[in-house]
This record gives sequence, structure tokens and C-alpha cells, in this order.
Amino acid sequence: MAEVHEVRTARRGRVWPAVVMLLVVVLVVGIIVAMIMNIRGSISWPAGGVEFGFRPYLSVTRIESTRTLAAPITVATDAAPESTESSSAAPPEIAPQPVN
Repeated sequence: MAEVHEVRTARRGRVWPAVVMLLVVVLVVGIIVAMIMNIRGSISWPAGGVEFGFRPYLSVTRIESTRTLAAPITVATDAAPESTESSSAAPPEIAPQPVN
């Protein structure tokens, strides 16, 4: 009888999942380093521009008392203040509207 020799080749694992995982890990590490170093950038063109970064820009401003800065608020539905001249004058007459 003839002898039958089976040759099995070991199937190598796929390399692509490992490559993708490596790229994801490198991207995450790069983002963490950029956040720690507080890297900011900007792109500008003649009509405007964009500024980007991981944390918002913080600016310290001097805050004044609102009592000295704010003007009195006037709402359209408020009644007009009466002046001394209008109190001495007679109230305006309203003409009756014609009935059709």
C-alpha cells in the first residue's frame, strides 16, 4: 500500500488587526501628550480663521460692580413717568369715532 503523507501548513494569523490596534494606541498616546503639553493651533485665511486646542482659552478680566455700570432697564409695557408739567395740564381730549 502506498503511504499517504499529509502536509499541513500552519496558517499564519492575520496581521491587520494588530496593525490597526497599534495605530489606535499611537493616536491615543499622541492625543494625551498634546493635551498635557497644551498644544494649540490656528489656521487663518484672508476672510477669517479658526483657532483650536483642547482646553478653552481663559482670560482674566476686571469685573466692575453692576450698580455703576448698568443703566436702568425700561420695558415697553412700563407706564411713562408723570412729569410736573403734565400734571398741571388738562388731560388730552379724545375725539369720538364716527359710528357707521
